[in-house]
Amino acid sequence: MVNLDVRSDPVPTALVEPELADLLVEYLDQLGVEYVFGVPGGAIEPLYNALARSERRGGVRAVVARHETGAAFMADGYARNTGKLGVCCSTTGPGATNLMQHLQLVVSHAAAENEKFAILFLDLDRFKMINDTMGHDAGDLLLKAVSDRIRNCVREKDFIARLGGDEFTIVLEKIEGPETAAKVAAKICHSLSQAFVFMQKK
Repeated sequence: MVNLDVRSDPVPTALVEPELADLLVEYLDQLGVEYVFGVPGGAIEPLYNALARSERRGGVRAVVARHETGAAFMADGYARNTGKLGVCCSTTGPGATNLMQHLQLVVSHAAAENEKFAILFLDLDRFKMINDTMGHDAGDLLLKAVSDRIRNCVREKDFIARLGGDEFTIVLEKIEGPETAAKVAAKICHSLSQAFVFMQKK
């Protein structure tokens, strides 16, 4: 499940600009996303307007929830039951990563300069087991170590966000093509496959 966290400090303009909302939805469509779960309204209303247009074309569609917790639950359940990407778009979330704002800039710049970019989604397997058996302090240490390893695998300008408990998104800008993204993904997977040792445990 991917949570698009667009929380930020109060600003006078919408977080999702209408002219970029269609580009964001088009990119989600290219990623194979079928549904975006969330609560319409406020700063992200233009995104839901774009999703409505997409649905009329047979593309990505919105699934509306009463509250963001419910949207996240539905997206997670959809991803687990189908094996497909479940996207939850919210206006609040852990870490205030502002992923949606960053994606707007990346999409806009890539379209203007005819450049390529990639978005990598990472979900840690069995992370809940770490929290349950070793405690949340161990879980926090593991997440910090994972973040550090990811950072060592990408360039300084690349964007990393932790979305939810054990999910990360990496945005790679100005890449040559899919092969570049595949190499970075393989590098990250190799790094994370190495044993983590902390609190005298592996």
